[in-house]
Amino acid sequence: MLSALSLLILVFLVVGFWHILFAIFRWLVSKLKPSKSENQQESHGPVVGFGIKLLKDLLVGLTMMAVTIPLHHHPLLENPEDASMDFVIKNNHCKENESCEFYDKIKALNIPPMVLVDVDDKTFKQWQDEGEELLVTPRKKIAILIEKAVRDEAKAIVVDIFLTQKIPMEKNQWHQGDKILYNYLMNDYPSYCRSSKNCPPIIMIRDVIPTNESQQDIGFGEQQPFYKPQESFLDEAIEKSSPHVSWASPLFVVSEFDYVLRRWWLWHHICDEKNSKPRVSLSIQLSIIGAMGDKNFSEITSHLPQVKEDCSNENYRYTPLPLSKEQLKFFENELGIKQIEGGEVTGGGISPRIMFTLPWPKKENKSNVLTVLSASTYEKAQTSSDLKGSIVIIGSSRSDTRDIHKTPIGEMPGMLVIANAIYSLLLNQGELKNFSTSWVMVLWKVIMILLFFVAGTAIASSLPRFFYWPLMFLTTALIWFFLELRSAELLKQGVWIDFSLPLVAILFHQIADDCHGSKEKSKKSREGQPELGNPNGDKKVSQDIPPVDLNKEVEKQEKQENNQKVDTVKNGNEQQGLEKAGIEIEVKGGEQKTNKTNG
Repeated sequence: MLSALSLLILVFLVVGFWHILFAIFRWLVSKLKPSKSENQQESHGPVVGFGIKLLKDLLVGLTMMAVTIPLHHHPLLENPEDASMDFVIKNNHCKENESCEFYDKIKALNIPPMVLVDVDDKTFKQWQDEGEELLVTPRKKIAILIEKAVRDEAKAIVVDIFLTQKIPMEKNQWHQGDKILYNYLMNDYPSYCRSSKNCPPIIMIRDVIPTNESQQDIGFGEQQPFYKPQESFLDEAIEKSSPHVSWASPLFVVSEFDYVLRRWWLWHHICDEKNSKPRVSLSIQLSIIGAMGDKNFSEITSHLPQVKEDCSNENYRYTPLPLSKEQLKFFENELGIKQIEGGEVTGGGISPRIMFTLPWPKKENKSNVLTVLSASTYEKAQTSSDLKGSIVIIGSSRSDTRDIHKTPIGEMPGMLVIANAIYSLLLNQGELKNFSTSWVMVLWKVIMILLFFVAGTAIASSLPRFFYWPLMFLTTALIWFFLELRSAELLKQGVWIDFSLPLVAILFHQIADDCHGSKEKSKKSREGQPELGNPNGDKKVSQDIPPVDLNKEVEKQEKQENNQKVDTVKNGNEQQGLEKAGIEIEVKGGEQKTNKTNG
């Protein structure tokens, strides 16, 4: 919807410039081919007008750009930007059964491939036939899948299944599946890591709730709400197994405009009853990057800024702080994450936007980048070479899990959102340059737009009038698609062109200017236009025009016709008399001359 609106805005914007550019071109042609026409002699006026309007529009556009930088995260500004980014992502993401340019970049950067172990409907049905209780995802099966991924030498393991509540039992007893998973994380896995070189980090997701139910917004404004983690029966096991096992935050941001998931918190602060100071909770993708760089949870969190507020009951919000130069050096040198140009405050210098590249495949899929395996198939397999050196994400695509999300490239389960978020951070190295803040980019945009307009004007001037509007709309479409597709190319290198909002400001300025000009012309026309019977434009002189009597007009016309007949007969008689008298008659140019004949 917003993409179509952006195109419509650009069309009207071109209309505002089009007539001026045509006037300029006609003036240039008149200078090359002089003519005595008064219109051509007076055609120098639009040039001055164009220069003034161009300077005004550039001033308006640059002013809007300067104003929008500090207000970048306001919904009024985010929504048009999101629409433009969605267009770029849709035209840039990997298509199913087609080669993808991201694959080459992933290989060049030595980024591990992704393997999704999907607890799908087929798996649930099979587990049900085996007699498993399916009130929740069976904890015993989760432990089996984690252990198999460890044995298959996965690079890292993410469990995208909430494990907060125990399966209800009588007399506070533990369910057998809960016991198996707890013991594996508490005892078996730490023991395995002490005796084995291959010890992939296991990252579990933990749900969080607002400290105050009335403060549930999670936008990227100046003030952010504190959250508290939900208690889990695995808290003690994960705490003792650290750093091999750790919690991560699944906190993402859904747009209130169209309910599309586009951003994910890289970290945020949480409060609990045990600590008076807020603690840092890392996102899954940041935890994965830290694990790949051999940095554990505590090492990363020690380099994140601590907020000033405490965890008192009065404090429901906190003010995020930017990363210092020393902290930025740690992220860039140790984790390979560069700061964004201009600096995101709430993201600590890293963009929270997810650049979606991988859509959800319609069936089990194997590629060099993404492999999707059914959990039931993987559980029965002896071993799988697909998992070696891969980032394994265990999740579910079942619709009743409420873990299906709308994204710019279609609906997908949460585990694929995590995969896209990890690739987004790894592919761009955390660097998303916004050229809107660069004067070089401003100059580039102005030059490109003017080149398109002048080229379209030159072509249109040589065509018949009928092709005027079709060519205008064609040129508009070419401008829009060129800029958007050029953004798509630059996006692969971590660069985004944001030109929508300055153009919208120029459009509104053009509309206001045109309306004001139309009113002025109309006013001058009413004041100075000559009126009937007053060609000099003096004050109005009243004229009383008598009514016309049709009967009298008819009688007058008949009388004139009768008189003409009488004159014709009379002239004929006179001519005959003159001929008898020997006088020659000449009729030349409507005049009669009489000459006497010889003899």
